[in-house]
Amino acid sequence: MSDNEKELELSFLDQQSHIRVYGRYYIVFSFPDIKHAYEATRSLHIGFKEVLRQFPYLAGTVRMPYIAKDDLQVLFPSPIDLETEASRIFTSSLRPAANDFDYAKLAKEHFSPGCLPAEIFCPDLIKHHPGLDDNDPFGEGRTSLTKGPLPVFAAHATFIPGDLVLSVWFYHAVIDGKGNTRIQEVWSTAVRSLRHYTQGTGTIEASLEVKAGDNATDPNLARGELTSLAHQVDVGNDITRPEKTFRYPLRESSYRVITKMFRFPAPVINGLREAVSNLQNKHISHFSALAAVIWANIIQARLPLLIASGSTKSTLAIVVDLRKHLRAPFSSPDYLGNLVFSEMPTWDLFEQANSIIGRVVKDEEDVPDYLREYFKSSEPRAVVREARLKLVVPTLTYFAAEIHDAVHSIDEKRIGKQLGQVLANPFHTNHSILTFCNGPDLYITSWQHMGADREWCIPGTGDTQPSAIRRAAWASEGGIVVLPRKADKEGNMSAPYEVMISLAEKDMDAFENSLEEGRWLKDRCWNV
Repeated sequence: MSDNEKELELSFLDQQSHIRVYGRYYIVFSFPDIKHAYEATRSLHIGFKEVLRQFPYLAGTVRMPYIAKDDLQVLFPSPIDLETEASRIFTSSLRPAANDFDYAKLAKEHFSPGCLPAEIFCPDLIKHHPGLDDNDPFGEGRTSLTKGPLPVFAAHATFIPGDLVLSVWFYHAVIDGKGNTRIQEVWSTAVRSLRHYTQGTGTIEASLEVKAGDNATDPNLARGELTSLAHQVDVGNDITRPEKTFRYPLRESSYRVITKMFRFPAPVINGLREAVSNLQNKHISHFSALAAVIWANIIQARLPLLIASGSTKSTLAIVVDLRKHLRAPFSSPDYLGNLVFSEMPTWDLFEQANSIIGRVVKDEEDVPDYLREYFKSSEPRAVVREARLKLVVPTLTYFAAEIHDAVHSIDEKRIGKQLGQVLANPFHTNHSILTFCNGPDLYITSWQHMGADREWCIPGTGDTQPSAIRRAAWASEGGIVVLPRKADKEGNMSAPYEVMISLAEKDMDAFENSLEEGRWLKDRCWNV
């Protein structure tokens, strides 16, 4: 480390190997007149200087100084030259991209991530970076850091006909999803404040300099204190690593994993939430209702494979933010580091056998032995060969209630236990006992409140708010991401719930058929 650098200490949660990847997403704005491109990029540039002023380590690099130790290190310039670093990290393409992309086409496809390829929209600072692994020119996969350091953060503004796409790549070991939401908030607030000042007078620059003198302690400097927090909570000796749950592989042959985006109408999710809340006599969230629909329909799609393989359980790992459950400095919105773990409700085929129906057949030869005692019919020697879930409100109520109860089970002792387990074994996460690849388990994370309603007021844009925020296309079997959504407002049409889901190709086909059969992607009325 040189005299002109500082180190950001990472917590033991930041050091986990599974988050050594770039989080990647796009903020899409309508941009009707390319003549305003310079004003737009200048505003974004000035606004980003405020981001660096508050979080200077975003100008740093992440590296692995000693490969054998497998520990990450983040170094950043100090003092920081805001103008130089902002120009290096945030770049732009003032010439419109190829005419294969335009706002009207993207809007027609609901800004599907598949329409925004990384080779076009990857930030310049990341694209073909020498520290990236071979065959990963755009930082889309797991990074080994064996070829050298990588940028902590990068952003790029790409102009296409009628459109401005703001691309953001952030290194997940340094910043989690909630932390990135805070970066968006600071950036958009700084850009929006430019409306109140005359361009070129320096007034806004002077205003931002006032903030630079703020002596408030940066909570990110306390990441190392997370270790103390893990030790403070008395969990006795209950920090043993859970054994990995054995899961039979769903398939024996090779297969392809694909990712698609689905749009669930708000009235469908709202109606289910109300129905389930009434049955449970408790407030069920929209997230729980949405996740229940997805989880149940994926089980429906996989049920023949689950039965044939002997996998009788499916666990949904729900990523939960811990900030609101912890004291300062970890409760601060300015704490950008990783602060999540997974709650894991489990569906058991045998426990929920009464929610399964099927076709009764005479021939028992193709039916697994373990199912015979559970699926008997009144007809002698007949068993169920083709099983299906009853996707009705009582069944969905079970899924929603399991999700609700899991998310609301968090307390200080539970957090301490989870932190203690990771501290005792840094290579362990609580969901590492599950099987996502060729297995029955799933994981879900919500970006719903990432800032779709945030006003940027970028010069030249057709709206003060983005048209959409999209996670960049990715494929990770069993992965589910709820995308950013505008909040419901009285008098306005409610936005749909948009979700990216990654499944084996045949599972995806069956999942889509199940959604179509249940009319989940169309407005409907609920009868309980």
